[in-house]
Amino acid sequence: MRRMLVVASLIIVSFVLQTTILKIPFIGYKTPDLLLIITVSFALIRGKREGAYVGLACGILKDIFFGFAFGYYGLIYLYIGFIAGLASKLFYKDSLLVPTLVIITSNYLSCIAVFISTYVMRGKTNYSYYFYNIMIPEIFYTTIVMIFMYRFILYIDTQLEAKEKGV
Repeated sequence: MRRMLVVASLIIVSFVLQTTILKIPFIGYKTPDLLLIITVSFALIRGKREGAYVGLACGILKDIFFGFAFGYYGLIYLYIGFIAGLASKLFYKDSLLVPTLVIITSNYLSCIAVFISTYVMRGKTNYSYYFYNIMIPEIFYTTIVMIFMYRFILYIDTQLEAKEKGV
């Protein structure tokens, strides 16, 4: 129960930060995707099942406020959480190489899904503009923030694990 409350609080705080404070003018109103960072981090730390649950929760929250079809972001984040969770047993949790590569790949794939559903479906097929002006800055900012946020989430998970085991 404590874990669920902590994860829900982390999701809500990250969503509020992502949609308010981090939309500052000097970075061109491009924001790091904190919900994607949370999804990938929990998937890599806890596995595919919790990654899928956290991804679904993050995606539904994003759907409620920004989605054009309910469940769209929920499915994207659910799949990203599940697929990222497959790599959870393949690396040492304190290493940053695998989480960095997974977040770059996940962010790229989510941007491609958004590009196809929101731009291509409306007849706008200028991929190079979207790639250089939207995808690259978002992937860059998300990766930089992920380096610090992943360590914080790993610390929180370690503390929760210790309390659950009674240590």
